[in-house]
Amino acid sequence: MKKSSKLIAEAAAAASAGMHETAERLYRKVLARDPGNLDGHYLLGSLLAERGDLPAAAKHLNIASTLNPRSPYVWSNLGSLRRLAGDIDGALAAWTRAIELDPRSAEAWFGIGRIHVANENLDDAEACLLRVVGLKPLAPAWDALASVTDKKGRSDEAIAYCRRALDIQPG
Repeated sequence: MKKSSKLIAEAAAAASAGMHETAERLYRKVLARDPGNLDGHYLLGSLLAERGDLPAAAKHLNIASTLNPRSPYVWSNLGSLRRLAGDIDGALAAWTRAIELDPRSAEAWFGIGRIHVANENLDDAEACLLRVVGLKPLAPAWDALASVTDKKGRSDEAIAYCRRALDIQPG
């Protein structure tokens, strides 16, 4: 177990440094030694999703959700993965589960808010996005909130929200 933790830390550092192949190799090494390693499946699944290998990512994130069905992080990432795969209903179900487990899951609220934006459900989108920015300073959430309030005819508010996004993420 101690060796797995060390490999997980090395893999996470490699992933942060943009060395995705090295990170993937290390995560797979962990899983070869310990097929039930929650962190190995979760982190490898997340890495594969970032790299665009959605079927392999789904495999590992689904295993992670079986290993720990009470992890809001796993469910939130599953929501993002399912949205990328075009499974909107599956994404909403996963994000809803994440919020049931942790009502402060800004990422899950943001995912649901973006679905409402895409469907032009502006009131629901605004409610979700306001919740997100109250939980975590995510520039994309402020940007989406600006778009929603602009569509609702509240230009001054939209400009203020754009400024908030730029304060967090200049340029």
